[in-house]
Amino acid sequence: MSTSARRPIARRRLLKRVRIVAPRLLWFVAPAGFGKTTLATTLARKTAQPAICACRGVDNVTEFARRVLAALNESTNEPSGSPLQQRLPFTPEDADLPAAAVQAWLQTSGATTVVFDDAADIAADSAMLALFARLLERPHPTRRVIVASRTRVEVPAGGFAPPNEVLSFDANDLRFDAEEIRRVFGGGLDDPQECREIEAATAGWPIAVLVLANAAREGHLAAALADIRVGKRRDVATYFTQEIVERLDARQRDALILAAFVPGGSVPQEALLECYAAVPLTDTPFVTVTPEGARSVHPLAHSILTVAYRSRAQRLISELVDVLRSRGDDLSVARLALAIDDVSTSADALAGVAPFLQGALPPEAAKVLSAIGFAALECRPLLWSAATLARMPLIDPARWLDECRRLYAAVSSATSVQVRLAVTSPYAYAAGLLGRFEEGRAALAALLSAVTDAPPDERRVAQAQATMWFATYDVWRGDPVDLSRLTRTVDPLLADDALRAFWTSDVVAARHRLDGNGAQERAALHEACEAAARTGLAAPMIAAHTDAAFGAWLAGDDQSCEQHLAALEEPPLARFPAVAFFLDCARGRAPSGDEHRHPLKIRCQGHVMAAAATKDRKHAARLVAAARQAADQARSAYYQVIARVALAAIDDNGGSALLDEAVRIARDHRNAALDVALAALRAGAEETTPLTGVSRRFLYFRDAAPARLSFSPAALCVRDADHVLAVSEREMAVFARIAFSSNPLTSMALGSELWPNNRAPVSAVKGCVRRLRSKLGSDAVRETSEGYGLGSDVCVDLLEAEQTLGGIEEGRRLEPRVRHNLERYRASLRPRFPTFARTWTWFGPYEERIRRAYGATLEALASDALLRDDLLAVLERTGELLAADPCNERACELAMTAARRQGDAGAAARQFRRFEAALQRQFNCEPPERLRALLHTTIRSERATLRAV
Repeated sequence: MSTSARRPIARRRLLKRVRIVAPRLLWFVAPAGFGKTTLATTLARKTAQPAICACRGVDNVTEFARRVLAALNESTNEPSGSPLQQRLPFTPEDADLPAAAVQAWLQTSGATTVVFDDAADIAADSAMLALFARLLERPHPTRRVIVASRTRVEVPAGGFAPPNEVLSFDANDLRFDAEEIRRVFGGGLDDPQECREIEAATAGWPIAVLVLANAAREGHLAAALADIRVGKRRDVATYFTQEIVERLDARQRDALILAAFVPGGSVPQEALLECYAAVPLTDTPFVTVTPEGARSVHPLAHSILTVAYRSRAQRLISELVDVLRSRGDDLSVARLALAIDDVSTSADALAGVAPFLQGALPPEAAKVLSAIGFAALECRPLLWSAATLARMPLIDPARWLDECRRLYAAVSSATSVQVRLAVTSPYAYAAGLLGRFEEGRAALAALLSAVTDAPPDERRVAQAQATMWFATYDVWRGDPVDLSRLTRTVDPLLADDALRAFWTSDVVAARHRLDGNGAQERAALHEACEAAARTGLAAPMIAAHTDAAFGAWLAGDDQSCEQHLAALEEPPLARFPAVAFFLDCARGRAPSGDEHRHPLKIRCQGHVMAAAATKDRKHAARLVAAARQAADQARSAYYQVIARVALAAIDDNGGSALLDEAVRIARDHRNAALDVALAALRAGAEETTPLTGVSRRFLYFRDAAPARLSFSPAALCVRDADHVLAVSEREMAVFARIAFSSNPLTSMALGSELWPNNRAPVSAVKGCVRRLRSKLGSDAVRETSEGYGLGSDVCVDLLEAEQTLGGIEEGRRLEPRVRHNLERYRASLRPRFPTFARTWTWFGPYEERIRRAYGATLEALASDALLRDDLLAVLERTGELLAADPCNERACELAMTAARRQGDAGAAARQFRRFEAALQRQFNCEPPERLRALLHTTIRSERATLRAV
């Protein structure tokens, strides 16, 4: 580190306050690591005769007096002891040292500024505290006092300085602000986002900021910042535990550990005070307590404590659990047990919660249940059922269905109708949400057969729920149902608000939507939102408000849509990943996280809304293609039609084929309302339907200009209409990484990934972006508050190919336009990566993705050629595919089928032998029997033909 880096940081903000007030008494009160000593000595040494009295470790009044005398004597710049002793009227013995210290203090000459460093140790002894009070009991004509202490030293000082001449700085004042953080880094922190990340991770704790500054000079800031966030930066963690935690008394230390492990507000304050009555949390370092009692722990302190003191926290929480149990507060017991990962105790504490759809679940219990994992719930089927509505918005739908299958298999032989019903209902719900209607129907049919001999009341409840789910499946698929008759059947179940919200939102409103009854749909959704709000459960509230927001959006009612979006932004709904995804899409922001973890319906709704918000035709087409894929997977006629209408609105050629698909879907489900709406849409009618609403939302794309630039990821080049544009290797690395990402990337994230050993990655990225804009155009790379993204006038062949491939239906011929595009992608995606790409450590996953897209493109073209009986094209495409991947089973099958149709059994046999040899060489396995049977069939067919000739 350079000499300049070792100099104390100029705390201009604090020094300005000192100059303005000109205090006689200055307090620096903060935990270790806030630069109290540095700041105090810096101020003292600006005066003529500074004196530093180090109080750390002082344990008796005699030693304290000796240190005061030594400090005052040293400030005279004379040989030790002589000048001061000459001015004293006596030569002090040990017993007289306190009096000598007071006498020396009263001298008008000598030190002009005295610093009492680590003054907290003075308070450990009443005699030392009394001596300190005597020093400050009267004003001194020439002296200023600075006290640096980890805790406030309660001493009367009004005689030394009136309140207007006293200035105090606490930890909040001494923390580094953004400007001081930039100054610590010596100008190497140009990116405001990077500065904000450092400030958030350290909360301005000076010692942590200085450690990160050293890491930045050594070129590994990103790694150090990641370690700081999780409490694994060894030097900072050791300093924190030794200088702060271990120097607290036992009660304070325990209070600090509890504050880190116990979620704020999860335990009644009375219970905490019962355990730690003498330790109010307001006096605990690194803990902030609001007037309402809510507390927050410094983020860095929280991460270190949760790593270093977990075993101690378990013992403390066990004591607190005993107190809560004596109060009968099982909910707080469950919260505390989760804080130390004791999910079994947490589950046991909540074992009496009402089962699924048989009573409203308290919102507090729902929050706890949502955090309990399946392993603790698997042996408690009723509790798992109660947790379903709380956990459902937080987990992957596929994972949820897997849980349902395992529980259903475990209780299939149970005699209790209550247990079977509690498990079968969530199973039916999960199967329906994922379009597995046959699986759900089978489980419901098994339930009905099992309750044949059950008591009448239990049998009626089971039959009503089975009827409800059968009707739900019909509505979700888009099939006609008699709502009035069904409502009478399930009416006994609708006394529960959770069931009423579900039935009204997912069945009644959905049926009115399919029938084109907009007013009745909105009324039903309003009722569903009210019922869901009464339950306090996230799942029904999310379902009701997302449906209502999407319906209002389709109807062009932006005000109503905004009201429902605002409801979703309120806690606790906003914390759920599916809600965050939906809100990002509705607001036109790039959603974060894995979208496949969200329910299919929300994915479809969100992608359609996000596509309408973007002005990039290619990006909009990718989003709507994802919506179509989700709708097809859910097997929902309504959303399948919506997605195809949206794609048709974006399509360059009018989308007639897509509208034909939509008509076929509507007629397959005997849905007259959708059929009529599609006919009106094609005729350009003015009446408002959900389908015309979709079309109007995409009006922008009818006149949008085509993309100006094309990026080929296989050749790593950018083309305009005429030629390849010259771009350097480093610039191409930045451009390619931005092009491959679906979300904006910050300059810090880009630099750390592309050049992890670069000492100034942010500056390197910004320089590359400037040069890219000068070469490719100012719109080629766009910059937002979230980071860098690809401009709307650049198309990426890989993303377009993936979008096109996702919309191909197996077993159907390709449209000429789609076939033409795939031929273009075939040429563009053929792997021919430049040599410099081999040095890119980050490029491996994208290279594999390009190869997969290239193979899928060839496979789609070969399958289409086989459907068109273009056998030469089949052999050409499969030849390319097998050259790239000799073990591609589908390519071998297509080539053998083409050879069979040509009547060339020899070619089929040669192809099979090559495939067999490749499998044995690479995987030491045999070809599937299906291909062997195809070969034998080809040979027999050729022999039969020869015999006939």
